[in-house]
Amino acid sequence: MDIAQLDYFLPHDLIAQRPISRRDQARLMVIDRKTKSIQHAKISQLPSFIAPSDSIILNDTKVIPARIYAAKSTGGKVEVLICERTGPLAFSALYRSSGKLANGNVLKIENNLELQFVDDLGNGQARFKILYDNPQKGWKAVLKAGCTPLPPYIHRSREEIELMDSIDRKRYQTVFASKDGAVAAPTAGLHFTNRLLNRLSRHGVKIAYITLHISPGTFQPIKSKNLKDHRMHEEWFEIPIKTADMIKHTKKDGGKIIAVGTTSCRALETNSMQNDVVVPGEGRTSLYILPGYPFRVVDALLTNFHLPRSTLLALVYAFAGQDLISLAYHEAVEQKYRFYSYGDAMLIL
Repeated sequence: MDIAQLDYFLPHDLIAQRPISRRDQARLMVIDRKTKSIQHAKISQLPSFIAPSDSIILNDTKVIPARIYAAKSTGGKVEVLICERTGPLAFSALYRSSGKLANGNVLKIENNLELQFVDDLGNGQARFKILYDNPQKGWKAVLKAGCTPLPPYIHRSREEIELMDSIDRKRYQTVFASKDGAVAAPTAGLHFTNRLLNRLSRHGVKIAYITLHISPGTFQPIKSKNLKDHRMHEEWFEIPIKTADMIKHTKKDGGKIIAVGTTSCRALETNSMQNDVVVPGEGRTSLYILPGYPFRVVDALLTNFHLPRSTLLALVYAFAGQDLISLAYHEAVEQKYRFYSYGDAMLIL
């Protein structure tokens, strides 16, 4: 498949820069793969499209305030985006600096906290160490000094980022987030409220969780002309025994598995076996889902609208077909849906 097939026209003003006032009032495009039909609804109407025998799988990862503004001893500015914690006081990160950093350089952040530049990993990534005696307190102090790591297509000045950070810490986070580790939100999950989850439960729908800590690689575009030549980023995930058992019983009883977000989908498909069995446990996944992929577990997908030339859009093509999704995206633009992380969603049945 050629990369150009993942292109589409999107007016800049349709890229959502702020969250909608109420999570469950986001628009919902409902796509039926069998009939090729498209309906327009609201997230609050989700229970009417899901059968009581079905199960919903959500990603309970929690976004950490991973964007750190630091300064060198010379006064030069350094911006650090934590990727992954690698030790009690260590982490890997993407960074941008006003000048070159050398191994051992000490950076200052607010409240007299200090980071040490350990070594450069190439491609704008490096290892850092928190200079603090107590690992638990040191990590918490650094995160307290950080800001929400908003996606690159949400354009704000540093002043706007700091001004709106209290709002973003709440809204760029699912209401069920519980496990620290992500540097990007599982955006399809942002639409859920506790009230909507309760309505789904009363409707008979079973709800379970997986964890996949989303990395900055989720925003990495496909640069190779042939999609197969792209190297997928790697992320940590965990599937609890309770979730694996629920999937098994749902399938056995004839119900459908509805993955909320591409992250939930990739985690489930990574640990899927023959006969639709999902194996519980943790691991790392670099599963790259392209058209032609045989989905073993996921029967329906709730997802936001994704960037052109992205692995996320390739996954959606694989799930519903290029022609149908291209038509749906064209209609979303015509109907002025809001795109990307703070945008609207589609439910693919």
